[in-house]
Amino acid sequence: MLDVLDEGVRHRIFDVSLERLGIEFPIARLVEVYRSHQPDIHLSATAHEALTKARSLGEVGVITDGPSKVQWAKIRALQLESYVNHVVVNDDYGAETWKPSEAGFLRVMAAMDAQKFCYIGDNPEKDFEAPTRLGWTTIRTTVDNPMYQRKVVVDAQFVVSDLSGIWEVWP
Repeated sequence: MLDVLDEGVRHRIFDVSLERLGIEFPIARLVEVYRSHQPDIHLSATAHEALTKARSLGEVGVITDGPSKVQWAKIRALQLESYVNHVVVNDDYGAETWKPSEAGFLRVMAAMDAQKFCYIGDNPEKDFEAPTRLGWTTIRTTVDNPMYQRKVVVDAQFVVSDLSGIWEVWP
């Protein structure tokens, strides 16, 4: 499955993986288990430091795509609500609000008492189009993942190798 993901396959990882292995299994059941499990994940030390420092500088928000149930499980597992002021799970408002839609960004703008906004993401295929249109500063962290190297639709103003590099370009 990791090989399939590394090849850039999205939304059909179970189907493609099982097909390659010659295994027949009800895909809907696998998807249900995946979407309903409680993930055992933790913030990296770098992510913890970045969120803590960003929070000391002002309000922090998270805008995320994906099925609501899955995203909220990740948010709880990572204890993100203790680091951020606002969480927008776009799927709570319908799949049409997923990035590159401006919807989540507009929700954060309405919730925050700020004049300037900065968005940090990693996927140039969908992450930076809306915040760029809205005048946000954008920073992309590069990842060793071919899925995010395929197609650059709108890239960020700044590109850093990891979260520790955001402070070099922070607005």
